Amino acid sequence: MTLLETVVVITIMSILSVLTAVSFPVIRNHQNLITDAGQVEGALQEAQLRALNEVRPEECLSQAGDDRDLQRRCSNIGTAFQDRQGVLFSDFDGDRQYTPGEDFEIKRYTLVTTVDGVSSPAWQTFVFEALPPTVAVYAGGAVVLPSSESSAAVLTLRAGGQTKELKIRPYGIVE
Repeated sequence: MTLLETVVVITIMSILSVLTAVSFPVIRNHQNLITDAGQVEGALQEAQLRALNEVRPEECLSQAGDDRDLQRRCSNIGTAFQDRQGVLFSDFDGDRQYTPGEDFEIKRYTLVTTVDGVSSPAWQTFVFEALPPTVAVYAGGAVVLPSSESSAAVLTLRAGGQTKELKIRPYGIVE
């Protein structure tokens, strides 16, 4: 191998190394969006299933006592996202919004990406109200109506200039 061939090979390897180093943050941001989108979708599905199956937090039921209306509210399960955190909660106060200190927190989520959506900059809230055999979906306190194909609430995840949108349609269908 001549000196010229060696220099050409080293130059090509240097160019490939620089290209890889430059594209790494873009790839990492894309992977973070995919991971967090999966976590958000999973949280929405868990809330939907809990509402449909009326899986109620014990603390909520004990505070509701014998009041049927309050017991029913314990079955309204929602997810809320703000900045890089999320929470699965029982909508005890019945306002179809996440109200820290008034609603019962079931589980917390930590996200890598930031979340925008229905009611920036407040909590992006989705509540599932059991109406067997299905659920009604409330986004930001307003019902997502099954009136048209285009009816959906949009939740946007952001990381390093990249975005991924999740559409929450009536009955809790996430696209």
